[in-house]
This record gives sequence, C-alpha cells and structure tokens, in this order.
Amino acid sequence: KMIQVTDIPGSFTQIWDACAADEACHAAYPDPEGELRKVVDSLNAKPETLKVDVDGKTTDVVVNGQTAMAALSDAMGAPAFNQKLPSVVYRMSAGALQYALAPLVAARLKPEDNANVQHYAINCSDDPMRQVDIAAAADVVDPLYAGLVADQATRDADGCDALGLTQLPDSTDTPLAGDLPTLLIQGGLDPYTPISGGDTVVNGLSKVTNVTIPGGKHIQVAENACSLQILAAFADDPTSTLDTSCIDPSTGMLVALTPTVTSEDGKASVTAALPVGLKETAPSQYASPTTLMLLQALAKQDPDQAIADTVKLVEALKPVGEISDGPEIAGRPSRHFSGTADGFAKGAGIDVYAFSDKDGTYVITGLYSDARTLESVFRGSDLPATLESVTLGK
Repeated sequence: KMIQVTDIPGSFTQIWDACAADEACHAAYPDPEGELRKVVDSLNAKPETLKVDVDGKTTDVVVNGQTAMAALSDAMGAPAFNQKLPSVVYRMSAGALQYALAPLVAARLKPEDNANVQHYAINCSDDPMRQVDIAAAADVVDPLYAGLVADQATRDADGCDALGLTQLPDSTDTPLAGDLPTLLIQGGLDPYTPISGGDTVVNGLSKVTNVTIPGGKHIQVAENACSLQILAAFADDPTSTLDTSCIDPSTGMLVALTPTVTSEDGKASVTAALPVGLKETAPSQYASPTTLMLLQALAKQDPDQAIADTVKLVEALKPVGEISDGPEIAGRPSRHFSGTADGFAKGAGIDVYAFSDKDGTYVITGLYSDARTLESVFRGSDLPATLESVTLGK
C-alpha cells in the first residue's frame, strides 16, 4: 500500500483555517487560498523574472506557478512564516512578487544539510512510494497543490529506488497498543507531520496525554516554553494529570501594520506598510524578534540633520555607517544612512532614510539582527517594500 507521510495540501489548509478563525487575519486576508490560486494561474500563464540574491550575488530566476508554490511550501519551516503566509499571498496578489517571493526562492538555491537521508532510510524500508504511485498521488488532490504532491512523490520514489532497502515485515504496520503512560506534543501548524498522523500513532494507547500547541510547528520543546514545562512535569511523574493551562490557544496569525505618524505641530504625517510580524512597542516604534523600526514625522529640517539626530537617538546600538543619496520615497529624493549596529546584534544592519516635503521631514529607520539574511530579506525585500508603500498626508 502507499503511505502518505506528509500531507502537503493539509499543511496549507490548516493555515487558511487558522486565518479564517482569527478575526484580525480574516478581516485583512479573507480568502488567501483564492488569491493564491489567482497568482499561480497568472504565473503559469506568464512566468516572471525575479532578481534573487544568493550569498551577495544577484541572479535572475524565472518563476512560474510551480516554483512559487514550492518556495512557499519550503518556507513553512522558517520561524513564524506559517503565521504570516496569508499576508505573503496578498502581497503577491497585489503585484509585489519581487518583494514577497525573491527571498523565498533564494533559500531554495542555497545548499544546506537536511534530513533527507534519515527520511528515506526510515520511509523506504516500509511501504515505500513507487513509480506507479506518482500519478495517483497527484490525481486525488486540488490542482493548486497537485504539482507539489507529484514532485514529492517523484523524489520519494527515486530515493527509494536508489536505496533498494530490504522491506520490513507486515507486522510493523500493526498499530501501537499498551497501557504505559505516554505524552504526545503536536504542533497545530506543523507542515511536515500532520496532527492526524500523531493521533493515529497513539490511537491504541490507553494512558496517553495528547497535547496540541495551536500555533506550534514541527519542533515543540525547543521553540515553546510551555511544551518544555509539560514535558518536565511528565518526566517528574508520568502518572500524574498534566497541567496544560500554559498552552496559548491562539495560533498567533500575523497581520501587517500600516501605521500613520503625525508631527507634533500637526502639519506633517506619514503612513507606511511595515514588514509583517512587527508590533507597536512604543509610540512610533515597532518590533519583532529580528526587526526594529521607527517611523517619524518632524518639523521641516535638513534631512542629513534628521538622520544625524536619529543615529544619536540609537547610539546605544553602536551605529556605524555613511550617508549617501537614497531612492525616491513618495516621489521625493531621500538621503540614506546605511551601516552596522553591533550593539543591536553582531553583524546587525541599520538603515535610516530621511526626506522632506513642504509640510515636514520624515524619517524611516530600520534595524535587522540576522546578518545571514540582512541583504536578501531585510534590505532586499522588507525595507524596499516599506519604502514603496509610503504615503504623505492624512
């Protein structure tokens, strides 16, 4: 028989369902699957060329619907990506494919270690995917996901054919049974091992605590303090009734903020769409685990002086860089301070943009802590998208 180890359509559907159940997410992104279908159909009819940054080198990559779907599917393992997938889809649908997709495509082009050998060693030894199963695997799913399912099936079949492992006996298909105390912790947004699979594994166990972290993904204990607390309690006394009240019932879906900031004199105001995941932590200040952004509307002054004042404002973060001409922002020429901020994190980047109109001067500051993705994600995608979104006036 054919065993489907990973439910690719389900990994998307559980995110659409989570968004629909989240009031803010549903209001902002009412039909992410429908919008994604439009984007994929459009890309299949007319592929687009994106400029993709891979280790500092820019490469042109032609992206069709299948490439876009594969990039989104692969990114589901990245921190917080599942919670922001609906926003990414709507960004794509609005035409911002360069900003939304290029960093995800870049990740697919970088060689890295992975768990494929372990995956195939286990799954190819017990009812492996066969070449004759490939077409059947794709025929039974929504066409939006059929390409991903067929690709996964092909790779599984090729891998198993290459390994040629001795097959385990049929007895290994017998469900687990027993009365030993058992703890199962699952992630509600796990893209790799669906909850249905975990439920099946423990179905025959009589003393099992089956815990689901609604916003959890593939790894629970390392990423969630509540999971660790539950596991520690189980290790101390496997027979006790576990306290699971620490579980956050929210899936943590993320919606992009589009704040408006007004100057003290009330004459100048600026609005910008910020990178998804940022939350307001102080007036005109927005943060996520990797990013800090400041949005300022000031009385009219020299943009270079506004940058100097802002750099001094964050001097504890050790900003080092230079000022040069920046891009047009809201149709106005800007000045740009770009450099490092090792006080924020080692190798962190800082960018400060300032520009003026007749009403005032506007400053947009961004700090990003992950040196590995500073150029490709923050400076290559998030920051340019924010600058492009800027509007002036109330």
